[in-house]
Amino acid sequence: MTSPPTADFVNIANETKAAKLFAPCMVGPIEGQFLKMVAQSKSDKRILDIGTFTGYPALAFADRIPSIGEVVTIEADNAAAAVARKCFKSAQNGYKVKLLETDARKAVTDMVHTGEQFDIVFLDADKTNYRHYYEAALNLLNEDDLIMAGNALCSLVYEENDPVRQSLHEFAQFVRNDKRVEQLMLTVREGVLLVRKV
Repeated sequence: MTSPPTADFVNIANETKAAKLFAPCMVGPIEGQFLKMVAQSKSDKRILDIGTFTGYPALAFADRIPSIGEVVTIEADNAAAAVARKCFKSAQNGYKVKLLETDARKAVTDMVHTGEQFDIVFLDADKTNYRHYYEAALNLLNEDDLIMAGNALCSLVYEENDPVRQSLHEFAQFVRNDKRVEQLMLTVREGVLLVRKV
């Protein structure tokens, strides 16, 4: 009962497989459609996507923001970034995407120091650093704007001794008790945590 992906998103999936990258890391059609609708409902103009992989979430946001809008997306892995850049170049709304090939921790810290502002920040990079990205995001957003964290329920599927499991659990519990925000955990795909700055 969800609208199917357009040709641009089918192309991302095909290019990801052709490059022999780990396809399960890719945001799928259901979560992609959800990201589109959130961006559209808020009439957002500037979105930060931390963790591009091969570009699905960045392009989902780009599909729904105005023509003057911008999606800034960060990816440290050269192979994933190369696929994303190729897909953005051929996509109808790829011109709205600015891809930064760099370390996300340093990039978001620099953005805070230079006073950049975004309407949505989507966390989808290395899970052990979600807390760092979250704190940066709170400084990059205005009141009532959104942080969205992908894979937020993945702590349920990792082995008990896996550090990612513990990091995701601790992150969710921290947000739950953070008086600066209100939050909603959704069971879309592997969990999406919506956080509104209050």
